[in-house]
Amino acid sequence: MLDKANNSALTPLAAVRGTSLRSIERTHNRATLDLLFLAMLVKMDEVCGGRNSGDQLAAIAKELVTTYRNLSFETIVLALREGMRSERVYNLTFPQLSGWVDRYLERIVIDNTDNHLSTRG
Repeated sequence: MLDKANNSALTPLAAVRGTSLRSIERTHNRATLDLLFLAMLVKMDEVCGGRNSGDQLAAIAKELVTTYRNLSFETIVLALREGMRSERVYNLTFPQLSGWVDRYLERIVIDNTDNHLSTRG
């Protein structure tokens, strides 16, 4: 999982190789995973002005875990961090956050396809 002491060095390649949410859930449990996401969303919400209630953030956290359970925690962190940096955010919503994750994943696929095609002789 994400190394707190060195999270600024997290790269897309390291993120893709990270442990999937499904594996973390098996090792620990779903409640722990939901709390991990809730803690991250609380911090994000504070940066955006703290407009969401705890119940709203908990619902978003659970939906993120359910929707992206095959991805690594690190991949989701990178996608959300990139989303926060790319646009002005006033209120966190699940559609907004899932859009950031989906765009991040699309970019990875495009980059990997471009790299593959450029190495073909």
